Amino acid sequence: KMIPVARRVLDESSEITLKMRWKYAEALCRDTAATLDDVREAVTTLEDTGRIARRVLGGAHPLTKALERHLGLARAALRAREAPPPSSSARDPSAADDDATPAAPAAAVDS
Repeated sequence: KMIPVARRVLDESSEITLKMRWKYAEALCRDTAATLDDVREAVTTLEDTGRIARRVLGGAHPLTKALERHLGLARAALRAREAPPPSSSARDPSAADDDATPAAPAAAVDS
C-alpha cells in the first residue's frame, strides 16, 4: 500500500522509494511461506528498481551495488525454487560406493 504512495508523492526515482521497493522484494524472498510467484515478483521488482537506481544514482552508488547484489541472490533463490526436485532413483554422491567391484589383487610374478 505504501509503495504506490511513495512513488506518487516522492517520485519513482527517489532514493526512499527505491529503498522501499528493495525491502519489499527482500521481504518476499525471505518469507518462508512465499509462493513461486512471490519470488518471481521479487526478482522483477529488483530488476526494475536496479535499472532505475543505475540510471539515477549511477553504477558506483552503494544503493545500486546493494540492489544488484540482492538481485543475484533473488535470482538464485528463484532458480532453486524452480528446479525440479531430485528423483528418488538418483544416487547420493556422498554415499559409500557399496556396489563397486573391488580391485583384483596384482598377479605375482615368478622370476
